[in-house]
Amino acid sequence: MLRDNLNDSIHSTDKPKVSIVMPAFNAARYIEQAVASVIEQTYQNWELLIVDDASNDRTLEIARALATGDARIRVFANDHNLGVAESRNLALREANGCYIAFLDSDDLWLPEKLSKQVEFMARHDIAVCYANYRRIDEHGNSLGAVVPPTRIDYELLLKSNFIGNLTGIYNAGALGKQYFSKFGHEDYVAWLDLVRKTNLACSVGEELALYRVYGGSISGNKLKAARWQWKIYRNHLSLGIVRSFRLMLSYFYYALRKRVPG
Repeated sequence: MLRDNLNDSIHSTDKPKVSIVMPAFNAARYIEQAVASVIEQTYQNWELLIVDDASNDRTLEIARALATGDARIRVFANDHNLGVAESRNLALREANGCYIAFLDSDDLWLPEKLSKQVEFMARHDIAVCYANYRRIDEHGNSLGAVVPPTRIDYELLLKSNFIGNLTGIYNAGALGKQYFSKFGHEDYVAWLDLVRKTNLACSVGEELALYRVYGGSISGNKLKAARWQWKIYRNHLSLGIVRSFRLMLSYFYYALRKRVPG
C-alpha cells in the first residue's frame, strides 16, 4: 500500500511535494537564515508554511517580506499566543504535500536534506525518516553531533526521543497528518504516534541539519524534559508504573549517550 501511494504521487507530480511546518515566535534574529536554508534546498518541490505566534518583534514583518519573493512560502498569524503545538497544527491543516517536514525558525537545514530523505524513503519504501544533526550555539559554533540509531521501532523509540524534529519527515499520504497535542515534548509524542502506525523509522545516516541551543537553558531543560517524559509514559500512553520506571532508566541511559563530540 505504501509503495502504491508513493508511486501514484511520483507519477502524478514527478516529484512529490513536501510541506514544511515552521512555527515562529520572536524569531526576528534567525528566521531569515532558517527560510534561506529551505530556499537553498536542492529539492525544490516544497511549500513552507510559517505561523507567527503573536510575536512582539519583527518576525511577522520579515516572514511576509520573504513570502513576497517566493510563492511557495505562505504566512499565517495567530491573533494571540497559542504555543508551538497549536501553531504547528494550523500549518498542518493548511498543508497539501505528500510529505510533512518540520523546521523551527531558529534552526537550519543543509542543502541536500530534503532530496536525500525523499529519495531514501522512496528507495527503501518507508514512511518515517530522520537524520543526524549538529547542535550549534547562538553564534553558529558547533556544540557536537547527535547520531541516532539507523533504525527505530516503536519499542526502541519509547526509550528515548531519537528523532530530532528538525530532521523528521513522514509520508502523510500513507499515514495521514499527525497533529500535535498540548503536551510537554509534543514533538516526541507525535513521532511516537507515527512510528506506532508503521513500527519502523529509518535514518539516512548523514548529518542534514543544525539545531540551535541557547546558553543557560540546557541544565534546566534536562530536569523539565525528564518530568515530561514521565508524564508521557503515565498520562499519554497509560503505561503501568513498573514499565514506566524501567523506561525512565533507559531514557536516562540514552540521554547520556545521545551526544558525541565532533
